[in-house]
Amino acid sequence: MRKVFRLFFILFLSLYISGANWLFRPVGIEFEYAASENTNFKPITEGYVKLLDIVKSEFPGGVTQLKDWNRYQDALGTQYGFFIDETGRQWKAVPEIMSDDGSFDGFELVTPPLTSTVELEKLSILLVKIKNSGLFVTGKYSSTHYTSDVSDLNESSDKISDDDNIAKFVDLILFIENHIIEIYHMIQPQRYGTVMNEFAVPLSFNQRDLLHELAALPKAQRTRKNVKAIFIKYQDHEFNLSRQLNENLWKLRAFNYAKFLELGDFSLALILEMRLSDLVEPDRLILIERLFKAIIETGITEETYKFSNPFGSISPIANFVEVSEYIKNNLDKNRYLHLLKKLNFNESIFPPFHSTDPMSHDDTSFNSCDIYLLAFN
Repeated sequence: MRKVFRLFFILFLSLYISGANWLFRPVGIEFEYAASENTNFKPITEGYVKLLDIVKSEFPGGVTQLKDWNRYQDALGTQYGFFIDETGRQWKAVPEIMSDDGSFDGFELVTPPLTSTVELEKLSILLVKIKNSGLFVTGKYSSTHYTSDVSDLNESSDKISDDDNIAKFVDLILFIENHIIEIYHMIQPQRYGTVMNEFAVPLSFNQRDLLHELAALPKAQRTRKNVKAIFIKYQDHEFNLSRQLNENLWKLRAFNYAKFLELGDFSLALILEMRLSDLVEPDRLILIERLFKAIIETGITEETYKFSNPFGSISPIANFVEVSEYIKNNLDKNRYLHLLKKLNFNESIFPPFHSTDPMSHDDTSFNSCDIYLLAFN
């Protein structure tokens, strides 16, 4: 009973403290799970069905179906599960890598765009049920991705053209990248044993010239065509950073801007994805969504024409252990508190890392750094 009360108290608190006057932005969320040690789904698709059955307890719908997935070259022969809920939206359970051998033995739950706080509250309850099932647990690589509708940041949301002004989207990019150290302290990712990992690297870490050039664009020239041209100018560098895999191009970023700009293999979608969070606990689901929303709403109101490198003198080829220690130990506390106030939060809700907080750097962390750094040689 105490746990239930605590969950609803935090839900209420997160609603109260942030953005009461902001409109709700539709948000889709992805949750990555491993199977528990006592669970052995054979075939693996049995796990997709089980996971979606739990989803239906809060979001009723039709029969779960299986289809070929085969999304990547190393995922040939895989399938995914899906069902259509009572409102006509698709919920999916797709393959995810959770083992060091690279096999698709995990489960990614993909929600449709959720359109109200009530649905987020139901999703929080659903996460409790998934946890209590004992079937799905946090794995070494588990994360949560939030994807928000930002269609209002394109001058025209009906007929999109190269001449559309997207100055607000540029302001948002610069706001995020200028404040990425503070954002890390708010979200506190620690999977892989590091704060930064190879699947969520901020542009401000190793695409600094791109951001300087983007910041120099006058407001009237921040058109879709001009902004995209700057990104494409640095695409060869991004290709090397992406292990020279087209499927990773512009994808492995803390915030994914590629869908909005139609970069790499991404189709055009006026959305923004945040990839920083570890697998969220049920009582933090709405809190992190509110933070993401606050970052968007605040970032688009501040016209920005300067990129201030948040990583100082640290090398853009430093390993993730070194960068993580820099993030933890180089927080400007006054700047942090000022940003929290702008976002309508306070330090009791998002206490920062402390320099004495332990980090369990395991072998995987160092291997991930080494693999990523091959791109720079």
